[in-house]
Amino acid sequence: MRHNTAKESVFAPARNGGAELVRYSGDSIAVVPAFFGDLPVTSIGPEAFSGLPVTSVTLPEGVSAIGREAFSGCTRLRSIQLPHSLREIGASAFLRCSALEAFSLPEDHPAFRVENGMLLDRRGKILLCCPAGKLDREIVLPVGVTSIAENAFSWCVGPRTIDLGLSLVSIQNDAFSMCTSLEEVILPPSLTSIGARAFSGCSRLQGMQLPGSVRQIGAEAFSGCESLQSVLLPDILQKIENGLFEGCRRLTDLSLPESVGLIGDDAFRNCVSLVSVNLPLELKWLGDSAFRGCASLEKLEFSSSPVRIGRNALTDCPRLTLTVSPGSDAEAYAKENRVRFRRTGASLFRRGKQQAEG
Repeated sequence: MRHNTAKESVFAPARNGGAELVRYSGDSIAVVPAFFGDLPVTSIGPEAFSGLPVTSVTLPEGVSAIGREAFSGCTRLRSIQLPHSLREIGASAFLRCSALEAFSLPEDHPAFRVENGMLLDRRGKILLCCPAGKLDREIVLPVGVTSIAENAFSWCVGPRTIDLGLSLVSIQNDAFSMCTSLEEVILPPSLTSIGARAFSGCSRLQGMQLPGSVRQIGAEAFSGCESLQSVLLPDILQKIENGLFEGCRRLTDLSLPESVGLIGDDAFRNCVSLVSVNLPLELKWLGDSAFRGCASLEKLEFSSSPVRIGRNALTDCPRLTLTVSPGSDAEAYAKENRVRFRRTGASLFRRGKQQAEG
């Protein structure tokens, strides 16, 4: 019989008639009791163990659900025993468990499975979590995985190369955020969507070749990728989301697909090495601070099509000269904001005053 190490913990009635562990308090070797009074313990609540110095956790049979971020920030957690009764695991349940190297659960578990230490759904379609303490330098996704869950690889500092296999369709929000050792990601031709902040903070990631099948890339997906030098974007992309490349300090040039009609707020903010980027002919919207702080940016050419240019979109770009059509929205913006510009086939204007080209 296991000793109850959770005597001072907080429990509450659960919707299914059992009890939920709301907040654990007890030994670092945590054994959650099967009962709270007369009620069976059926769930672990959101953030129930978050930030606690537990080193191992054993959950009793009867627990069917683990809440969102239930064990997030348990940096000393080395092992966790998941029960046969478990059916649901909330998003980011094991985020930043930096000492956790693998998951443990029964081989005949009806809802989940473990491959190479990583937690997947039973069918092997969804990769739920790669433990942050897994130090393999190269990781290859198990065959058949079609989706990588939210925060599945977040804060994994071991892998330098990740091969996403041949069947992956979607990468969810924050999936690889803060993988600070990650240098290379091999993406399959089956991929269609990349979630918000998916690779945010991957400071050693040097290049990304996105397959032509990708239709959607979420906001800030590559923000803070300080080593990113080159990106190949798919031809069918219609929108550059907010903050997509913000803080990519080594990105020097980028070719935007002609299908792009909108560039979001802060999309290229503080890309200090960006020298040139083409603006699609049908661009309709350039968001607030879209190129703010692009200190090396030398030129942007606007078409004659109407385009809304947001506040501070071109602020702190000291080398920038715009090429604009006479009477266009871009020319009006340049005059109002005292940005250097050149009319198509005409002379250069600086700070609202015409200057002859040298």
